[in-house]
Amino acid sequence: MCGIIGVIGHTDGAAKRVAKHLPSLKHRGPDYQGMEEGKRFVFGHTLLSIICTTPVRQPIVASDKSWTLTYNGEIYNYVELLADDKELRARCTLSSDTQVLVEGLSLYGIDFVTRVNGMFAFAAFDHKTQTGYLVRDRLGVKPLYYISCEDAVFFASELKALLGLSGKPKELDPEGFYSYVRFRYPLGERTFFKGVKTLPPGSILKVNDQAPCLRRFWSVTPQPPFLGDYADALSVIRDLLEDAVHIQMRSDRSFCTYLSGGLDSSYLTAIARQNKECLDTYSIGLVEKEFDESRYSSEVSARLGTNHHTYCLGPKEYREETEELVKFLGTPAGVPNQVALKVLSRELSKTHRCVLSGEGADEIFGGYGRIFLLPGDWLKLQSAQAGKTGSDKSVLAKIEARYGRRKFVDYPDFFLERYSYVGHADVVVLLAPYFNKKEIMDASVSLEAEIRSLFSSWDADLFTKQLLLFQKIHLPGLLFRLDSATMAHSVEGRVPFLDHRLVEFMNSLPWEYKIRMKQGIDKSRVANLLSDEISEKYDIPKANLKDLAQGYVPNDIIWRKKVGFPIPPAYYAEVSSSNSKSPYFLWVQTNLRLCM
Repeated sequence: MCGIIGVIGHTDGAAKRVAKHLPSLKHRGPDYQGMEEGKRFVFGHTLLSIICTTPVRQPIVASDKSWTLTYNGEIYNYVELLADDKELRARCTLSSDTQVLVEGLSLYGIDFVTRVNGMFAFAAFDHKTQTGYLVRDRLGVKPLYYISCEDAVFFASELKALLGLSGKPKELDPEGFYSYVRFRYPLGERTFFKGVKTLPPGSILKVNDQAPCLRRFWSVTPQPPFLGDYADALSVIRDLLEDAVHIQMRSDRSFCTYLSGGLDSSYLTAIARQNKECLDTYSIGLVEKEFDESRYSSEVSARLGTNHHTYCLGPKEYREETEELVKFLGTPAGVPNQVALKVLSRELSKTHRCVLSGEGADEIFGGYGRIFLLPGDWLKLQSAQAGKTGSDKSVLAKIEARYGRRKFVDYPDFFLERYSYVGHADVVVLLAPYFNKKEIMDASVSLEAEIRSLFSSWDADLFTKQLLLFQKIHLPGLLFRLDSATMAHSVEGRVPFLDHRLVEFMNSLPWEYKIRMKQGIDKSRVANLLSDEISEKYDIPKANLKDLAQGYVPNDIIWRKKVGFPIPPAYYAEVSSSNSKSPYFLWVQTNLRLCM
């Protein structure tokens, strides 16, 4: 787990610039800094040593000198790759995932990446063809940013390092900021700055003497239907998840887990506990007892027999850490709990370098019950407007109570009204000091068009499309939150729920295997109810995960209502009876003020 930075293409003077800005990534890799230079590339690397007792220094050159690599991440299945490939095994003299990757590229070319199971962002140069590549893992666990100029491509693990390297002036991107305010982070390839892009998950950017060419080697997509029954599905999920945890716990450094006391982290910790006799677990406690959930994590820890640590976070420290995080990022922070995650990473970094985290469970198992049931609301609205039911007035009255009398053009229009964290009118208010009305409106049109395009790109029912959409546009924001919070303190965060084999399998299952009605509930009983009235009262979100957790996690943990990771609004904003804005509006307003 490391930091990478460099240039592919025209490199005059690039080595000095890489050397100058490489130290800005030291928090991502405090163990070693290295550089490698060729006629058409300069690579820089900061090392956080995790696998191999003798750290493999990077950038690394293949044994036949045909490829050079600088790589951030972990290849979890490097042991299996070595076992299955005699020629690869003959080239690798160390028990190192880094060596497996560079020798695999040398033997098989850039498409070797399709055989790799891991989280990674890397730059590689093929000396035979004089071609460079930027590559990012399937789900986008590890970040990689780039700037494409006429004669070179600049890249780095973090925005601040990239902007410094390229010398490009900071020009604020209205689409990036509009997306942040409305959806919590810049969607797609956008960043907060014009001309600066995020390499999409599952992508390869080819760089040679032609224009850079981007292609996908993996994408979130509907899968062929699973033909087994529910019990068969549970068995496959259990095997895949247990194997994901097993291979992701390969490390020569100390390991622990986040334990919030919710279902996801609790079940993940239960599996990890089977792999590690003495397991440390970490959670945040809050001074305001109404929001403090540390009692649940303590209960799970006692059940599983872990060595548990709770750090109590108060309002003053929270505000100080928020300012520190925004300064560290050079951009607004995503969500209030990102600050708490950073504090917790700071604490566990005193004794550990690796931590398991539960990101992705909601997006693949169906955990956001209220919004994942939204297609049902839309179908009821369509039916009521067509006068096909005897309860038209009841359904229409409920829809109007929530959304007003607005006429929705299509389902994406309906979805956006509910998914937006800040409505368009409030986005205009927040961004008015920084962008003109046309820039804001153009950004709105662009973002909404992109989301509509994704909906239309999949051949699936509305429920499946929406789940895929969350994997595509919601999950990357959570993964950036994890990466920034952990790597700020030289900690590697791993996410077993996002093993791509598990994601693909979950996307093959029918909807009712993920969110099912409670036993004995007749469908007619919920026919006139909206998602808010149904979720967790008449149905079971993440049903298969809850069934698997039986016997491992206390029942009150499995069945308690989902509450996320609540941070009291008083921690980050003055909320008074005279202030009509939502706490999240105030959080965004504070972040914009801090970073501008």
